Amino acid sequence: MTTYNMKGTTIKLSAIGGDFDVCASLFDGWPIRLNSIQWNPAADNNKLVIKDGSATGPDMYNLDSLSGQEKIQYYQGAYKEPFIDYSDCTLNATDIVIINTM
Repeated sequence: MTTYNMKGTTIKLSAIGGDFDVCASLFDGWPIRLNSIQWNPAADNNKLVIKDGSATGPDMYNLDSLSGQEKIQYYQGAYKEPFIDYSDCTLNATDIVIINTM
């Protein structure tokens, strides 16, 4: 089960163990003004896929990892609906995703 911590404009996700719809879970289904998504992978060959809106939406974040390297992508305040598509991901329980809103 995905755990989250919200502080100000930052959402920190960890223990990602299934699909997670950020907007439906935290914002009553409303899109968010997205500044950035940062991923701190725990191991080599991990993969994070975040889609816009649903599991069938377009990819908005699709990156492979090298252990210990942070991956960040900027969205300049675009309205998005981040959806972590777990079936397309390879994650460890200690991977962390940080979503910064505006």
